[in-house]
Amino acid sequence: MHRTLQKYFGYTFFRPLQEDIINDVLNGKDTFVLMPTGGGKSLCFQLPALLMDGITVVVSPLISLMKDQVDTLQANGINAEYLNSTLSYREIKDIKASILNNRIKILYVAPERLMLSDTLGLLKDANVSLFAIDEAHCISEWGHDFRPEYRRLKILRNQFPSVPMIALTATATPKVRNDIVSELKFKEHSTYVASFDRENLFYRIKPKKDTYANLLQYLKENKGKSGIIYCQSRKTVDSLSMKLRKAGFSSLPYHAGLTDKIRAKNQEMFIRDDAQIIVATVAFGMGIDKPNVRFVVHYDLPKNLESYYQETGRGGRDGLECDCIMFFGHGDRYKIEYFINKIGKKQERDIALVQLREMIGYCEANSCRRKVLLKYFGEELKNDNCGNCDVCLEPKEMFDGTEAAKKLILCIEGLNQRFGMNYVIDVLVGAKTKKIIDNRHTMLKSYSTGREYSKSQWQSITREMVRLEVLSVEGARYPLLKLNDKSMSVLGGNGSVDITKPAPEMQVKERRAVIKSGIKPGSGSGSGSMSRPTVGKTIKPENSGLFERLKVLRKTIAINANLPPYIIFADTTLRQMAAKRPKTQQEFLKITGVGEHKLEKYGGTFLTEIADHCDGGGAHRPQAQDPVRASPTIPERRTATPPVLSETVAETFGLYRQHMLVEEIAQVRNLAPSTIAGHMETLILAKKIDSIDNLIDADKQRMIINAINDVEEKFLSRIKAKLGEDYSYGEIKLVLAAIKVAPER
Repeated sequence: MHRTLQKYFGYTFFRPLQEDIINDVLNGKDTFVLMPTGGGKSLCFQLPALLMDGITVVVSPLISLMKDQVDTLQANGINAEYLNSTLSYREIKDIKASILNNRIKILYVAPERLMLSDTLGLLKDANVSLFAIDEAHCISEWGHDFRPEYRRLKILRNQFPSVPMIALTATATPKVRNDIVSELKFKEHSTYVASFDRENLFYRIKPKKDTYANLLQYLKENKGKSGIIYCQSRKTVDSLSMKLRKAGFSSLPYHAGLTDKIRAKNQEMFIRDDAQIIVATVAFGMGIDKPNVRFVVHYDLPKNLESYYQETGRGGRDGLECDCIMFFGHGDRYKIEYFINKIGKKQERDIALVQLREMIGYCEANSCRRKVLLKYFGEELKNDNCGNCDVCLEPKEMFDGTEAAKKLILCIEGLNQRFGMNYVIDVLVGAKTKKIIDNRHTMLKSYSTGREYSKSQWQSITREMVRLEVLSVEGARYPLLKLNDKSMSVLGGNGSVDITKPAPEMQVKERRAVIKSGIKPGSGSGSGSMSRPTVGKTIKPENSGLFERLKVLRKTIAINANLPPYIIFADTTLRQMAAKRPKTQQEFLKITGVGEHKLEKYGGTFLTEIADHCDGGGAHRPQAQDPVRASPTIPERRTATPPVLSETVAETFGLYRQHMLVEEIAQVRNLAPSTIAGHMETLILAKKIDSIDNLIDADKQRMIINAINDVEEKFLSRIKAKLGEDYSYGEIKLVLAAIKVAPER
């Protein structure tokens, strides 16, 4: 097992639970696995597939996810394929023949295709050793991504009674877990529930004020990093994505209002690092296996904590740091409530309102973000300080709020527990509203006893008491404050309440003024930079140059192989290479993520690059000269070593491969068309583009070639003068580049 792990996946140890799960699968036991995104679920069926005699059939809901997984497996030297609608008849026929000849170890298939009689018949003639049901929550009607076709998977037990199954998902409530096990007709089975704690994720909540300016500042501080920005509406997605492009960021939109072709294209560009930022609604999600997402921003409030956890979980899948930032304002809350109140069924409406209230509680929590989040999923964080959220790293001052708590409890008791938070607080601060006067609540003993705090301060105190379970809340649409055993214990003097010290009103106003001015406040205010404080893993300065250089090399290889860069090597692997600087193949094989197949395929190239950097040779590689700045004469045709692509040229090439024109690429990258034309020239000289027919039409090419032949001095300016205003320098340079690399006749 350990030998296979190292040989094909490049790891020397298992993550928590993986080894136990794999052992149960190898022993033929049905297994249910609940493991968060990035926890290593796929290995739990991919590794046993290599140790079993027959074929492992993986049920996967999305074509993009299938392709990504198969590309990764094939890059590791594993015989894997998928059956779906993107394949031709001949390709499907060849794959079916390979299945029957036992030449494929892992087969990915959608539930719809698997349920076809033709597919089931094929698998009955094959040697199926395991069924793996990925994204298993789709089986349950109680799941958030329910798909009816997944329900039909129950027939697998009847059709293949002796074949074990493993069901895997990242999020599932106890009700959903039970539904999955029941629907798949598991026999005596094992259940594994991993921790929901993603220690590498940094959680921060920011007030929704000057939101775009704050976001822009963060993106400037993290230029070049890959990230997702979630928005509530399609309109916000489109406008924000466009604003970011104009501001110089490589950003693309994604929402259900776009055509399937555009959505697929934008997702592919993001996955391949040809676009750094995807701005999306919740339509963007399942099937995204990109490991190097360094930030997930919620520009608007999510509807519930489950969605929030899933969406933040798409960051840092490689185990490296990721910032999870949410902009929170009550305006978003009221928008969501408006749509919830339009839901026809009362039960669904009430559930949605309770979930929204839990989401608000998380945003307003003055205790560890991670602790609140994990508690929602039934997991207790033993430490009160996680060391990786804004609350824990910038703690607010606490005080003994027992007396304030008693006043609030007495007021709720005097009102017979029949009112909500705002009404109770109005009574406490002595408000003279019509309702309070009509109800004669000015006569209560508690009336006006809480004037030492403002309404907003009492709201903060009340919410914290609810989070501490000193108070309870009942009701969905009209939540009422209720007392419980803890309330009575505090009132009776048998308990104390430590809560966050509310800021005086003047301080609140001053802080708003400071935020508006853009001046960074003092430590602990939480209104400075959104980036995480210096925690977690970092690259040493002396290694960062090598790391960036290895990223450029990886991108070039990925473009040539038509693969996402992370399939070649993950960022974690490149960071280890930069830190350890292996010199031999044996040392290279010890890098995490380097298996024997990748050593053979890429080892020599990366070892040469590392050695070149360490020897001081080409710390900054020579780039192809820009012909406008170089000598204006036309060089003689000669054979030369194709230049190594810089990262910016490689990014342009990625867009070109998506069949985009120079002007389109310039718009997406927010660069001048002449700059993109220069990139294209470099690509032609590097022999990455073998024809310029889709860049310049044939008639224009012919006219430019004639002008080149006619102008005796061979100067660019003379060629341009002869051609006139209808021809650009960029077009002339592309034709010249094509002439240089054209084979001799």
